[in-house]
Amino acid sequence: MSARFWQCSRYVPVLVLSCALTAWAADATKLAPPPKFDAAAIGDLFFKDARQQLIGSPPVAGAAVATPTVPGAAMPTAGSPSAAPAAGGSTDGNAWSALVSAETLESEVKAQPTEIDKAMKSTNQQKSARMVMSYLAALYGVIFKYDGEVRWKDDGQALRDSFAKAGNNLKAWTDTQKKQVAKLQTDLRDLIQGNKPALSTAFDAEAPWSELVDRTPIMHRLEMAMTGERLNGWTKDADAVKKNQEAVIREAEVLAMLGRIIQDKSYELSDDETYLGFAKELETQAMNVVKAAKSGDGAAASSAVAKIQKSCDDCHGGFR
Repeated sequence: MSARFWQCSRYVPVLVLSCALTAWAADATKLAPPPKFDAAAIGDLFFKDARQQLIGSPPVAGAAVATPTVPGAAMPTAGSPSAAPAAGGSTDGNAWSALVSAETLESEVKAQPTEIDKAMKSTNQQKSARMVMSYLAALYGVIFKYDGEVRWKDDGQALRDSFAKAGNNLKAWTDTQKKQVAKLQTDLRDLIQGNKPALSTAFDAEAPWSELVDRTPIMHRLEMAMTGERLNGWTKDADAVKKNQEAVIREAEVLAMLGRIIQDKSYELSDDETYLGFAKELETQAMNVVKAAKSGDGAAASSAVAKIQKSCDDCHGGFR
């Protein structure tokens, strides 16, 4: 390269830096002057020390966070009404979310088309189909009154009424009833897939449980839960509880829910202390199963299931 090139190139960095400084200086002339604030006006808008205005003690790392409450109002507990009716259905005096999760309700609904298939292949189609229809009425009855967010809640009353009507009609077993079951199975599958069928209500929103769900098919569902292939089998030892943890929790929540339903004052014997004692024991021990399964305590889960079985046996011995 020529000496002239090297001679010129020495001045390039200086030229670039000079241009940059010139451009910065030009931009600087366009900046607005800093704003001026009135000290009195600022004092009216902002606290001098916000810490002096805070209420309560500062949070401690690792400590439980307290749930805010309305002064003078009691927090809802299991078996008591929620503080306010939830959207899509009024509460009915039962804290259903303390007994059965939204996930269990949705899973149980999704399982019922298969249960209808089984019912239609069983040796006693009428009994089996009526149990499924009544059980679906119970599931949607709880969904309608659920004190929390749950799928299908907005249509809970109409869905409850559709299956309640079918369950009541299945005291007879004719071709008409069979077609009704098939139609509802198709509607249920469509609903699960997100395609809502035509719905209408048939009962009052506050209709008692005894009008919606006959107790006999619900008792059949309770008996099914205690068969060897379900809770008794799933909790026979600690390994079984661990292996079937999710199924145990789900089935036990169903038992707690049904145990609460059969305590409703609209049913016959609801004023009999012995009968209520058995139903309450069923509910309590079912929740003990849930607690034990969640903590992985196989012995406690097995013990609670055994107490449920005893409560059922004693109840049937005295009231069947």
